[in-house]
Amino acid sequence: MKGWIKIHRQLLESEIFANQKALKIWIWLLLKASTQKRFVSLNIGNGFSEIELQIGELIFGRFKAEEILEIDGSTIYKWLKKMQELEMITVISNNKYSIITICNYEYYQLENNSKVTTEEQQSNSGVTTEEQQGNNRVTQYKNIKELEESKELLKSENILKTENKFEIGKDNLKKELEPFIKTYGKEMLNAFFRYWSEANQNKTKCRYQMEKTWETSKRLVTWNNNNKKFTDAK
Repeated sequence: MKGWIKIHRQLLESEIFANQKALKIWIWLLLKASTQKRFVSLNIGNGFSEIELQIGELIFGRFKAEEILEIDGSTIYKWLKKMQELEMITVISNNKYSIITICNYEYYQLENNSKVTTEEQQSNSGVTTEEQQGNNRVTQYKNIKELEESKELLKSENILKTENKFEIGKDNLKKELEPFIKTYGKEMLNAFFRYWSEANQNKTKCRYQMEKTWETSKRLVTWNNNNKKFTDAK
């Protein structure tokens, strides 16, 4: 990608600037956002589909973001949620992919960008045929590269959603255990939680979610009885 972005000095006073990782994520989003209306080809499982991106939009993939930013996915996800709360971005997801939109991107980034000086126009007109051919080859390479990256974006987005389901399952189990703290104590409940919140191989479900039947109160009674038997056996 070529060109540049604008950064307002108000960023210095923001919560995003105060955190190095958040700032890195924000700058990356600004740099990745489309500067014009364009189409990106994505393999959505049953063939390729042309996805239309508007100005200020980008297709997001967790694994690709982790690789480029060298920040773990959960941290990236946390700051994306924060940026949504601050109305810096919007995120639209479906079961195939997610699109992030930079709020007011066109207003802040593209204002006056179309003005080119006479000197710049003369310089641009002096590009040789050989240079133009070279630029075309670079463009073709970038298009192929973007297509390959898009495939990875789709895979990573699906994994992000399954991991979210796993985290939701853990949170739900934790909430269900809270009323039983006085009855069984924190030590037993912590052991119970660690065992039943363990993820399956694909990290799509907790152990307890794979049971055919589940009733937390009855499972706790069984767990407590087994603990007593084990203690008595000693």
